[in-house]
Amino acid sequence: LAQRTDGARVPILVSIASWNPADQDLRAWLNDQLITDHPAFASAPPAGVDEDTRAAALLASGLILPILDGLDEIPEGVRGAAISHINDALRPGEPLLVTCRTQQYREAITPAHGLEVTLRGAAAVELCPLDASAVRSYLCDDAAGPAVRARWDPVFDVLGTEAPAGQALTTPLMVGLARAIYNPLPGESLTPLRDPAALCDPDLTDRTAVEALLFDAFIPAVYR
Repeated sequence: LAQRTDGARVPILVSIASWNPADQDLRAWLNDQLITDHPAFASAPPAGVDEDTRAAALLASGLILPILDGLDEIPEGVRGAAISHINDALRPGEPLLVTCRTQQYREAITPAHGLEVTLRGAAAVELCPLDASAVRSYLCDDAAGPAVRARWDPVFDVLGTEAPAGQALTTPLMVGLARAIYNPLPGESLTPLRDPAALCDPDLTDRTAVEALLFDAFIPAVYR
């Protein structure tokens, strides 16, 4: 907001999982989502504006950049229809951001049965697996000192390999969970902390097992 110029669009994140494109067009659904997440937007717009609500006025004036998060979270059978409805709703030059897992997007735009469909005029940005050196730097930079960094050595040894922990720690989500679980908070001692070497336990036989460990440990760690 500090860098926003007057009249520039403000990005607003909305989960697309609740949208049924067969029942509601995109703009009507966005209007409802804005009002749900920001109740003040249900009020009347300024005088002289045709729309019924402040949310609708903001959408119509182009002051909002919708970020439709999770196309893969709506039912598989309607993802293609959702993409078509997004294309229909967009006006010339109107920006929009849609997030989706890669494989699910490919399946939606090239279905086994039916017509191919894609977001018109869209640029695609695909998140790639994190580089081992980036993961190492991130976890080290957050560590309080040499003793904390040394605890990560068994994990660092398997980064970039086919080991379960090496495969799991290739996404921002998993690396972020690991940081929160195994690095101390400011002023916290090492005594109550879990040991990151647990991520290399031989009983964790695949990537899924390591990810499950991180998910299970996250809530107790952040509320310790």
